Amino acid sequence: MIKRTLLIITVILFLYDFSYSDQLKRCKIQNAEEMKTRFIDNQDGTVSDMQLNVMWQKCSFGQEYKNGKCIGEPIMLDWYELKKILSHAKWRLPTIEELSSIISPNCVFPAINSEAFPNSMCNFYWSKTGRNIDDKLDSIYGVLFLYGDVALSKPNLKRCIRFLKSYKKQ
Repeated sequence: MIKRTLLIITVILFLYDFSYSDQLKRCKIQNAEEMKTRFIDNQDGTVSDMQLNVMWQKCSFGQEYKNGKCIGEPIMLDWYELKKILSHAKWRLPTIEELSSIISPNCVFPAINSEAFPNSMCNFYWSKTGRNIDDKLDSIYGVLFLYGDVALSKPNLKRCIRFLKSYKKQ
C-alpha cells in the first residue's frame, strides 16, 4: 500500500513539474514575442507600449530602476494616500482596461511580461477605475498579477501602483 501511494505521488509530482515547465516555456516565448511587437524598452526605466500608445514605468512605485532591474520593495498605498500623490504627478494610474491588457495569460507568479516589467512580485495593483454604490466610492478595480485576475479592492487597503503616461508616436 505504501509503495503504491509513493508511486502515485511520484507520478503526480512528475506531471506537475512537466506542466509547469511547459508553461514556463510558453511564458518565455510570449514575453520574447511581445518585446518584439508590443513593448519597446527605452533603457531608462520605462517601456513604450505600441498597442496602447502609452509609456509604462517598468518598476512598481517605490522601486528604483538600476542596471536593467527593479531594485527594492514597492511602496504600497491605500486609495486615499494615492490620490494625494496623483495630484502632483506627471504620471497617471491606468484604467482597468489598460492595466489588464498587460496580463500575460501564459505566465503565472507573476502573470506579467517579466522582461517589460521586471521584479513585479506585488500581487494587487490599483487602477483608476472605481465602483460606486449609492453615489459613494465602494471599491476600486485592480489586477492580481500573481495569476492575472481582475478584482475589486476596498479603498482603505494598501496596494501597489504602476504608473503610465500617454505619448505621441514619433
